[in-house]
Amino acid sequence: MSDNDDAIPGQRWIMCNVCCRSASISSPNIAFFLTKCGHIFCNKCLIGIASSQDVAHVCLYCKKKITICKISRDMPETVRSYFRCPRELLTDSMVEVMQVIKFQTMHAACLMKRFNIMVSS
Repeated sequence: MSDNDDAIPGQRWIMCNVCCRSASISSPNIAFFLTKCGHIFCNKCLIGIASSQDVAHVCLYCKKKITICKISRDMPETVRSYFRCPRELLTDSMVEVMQVIKFQTMHAACLMKRFNIMVSS
């Protein structure tokens, strides 16, 4: 996942839960996958369950039945959000919160203005 176009940059914490291979120092031909139960595996460790259609996909870590998703920029947004930089996530959330506060404050001010007009009439 180093300079691979498919990779999500800056994710030094991504490691295979079986062999402890790090995504940040692995060669680009090593892919990493996220399971539905939240575990991460490299393609080398997943090769047995990923290529076998006869065997139910079972997590190598917790043994639950799973589906797998390749960790890449093409992941669904709901999954990709777990791989965002927490600082960026917080910044984006704060921008959204500030927009909501501004919107609600503007409407509260309009309501107060309307009440003042009604009271003074």
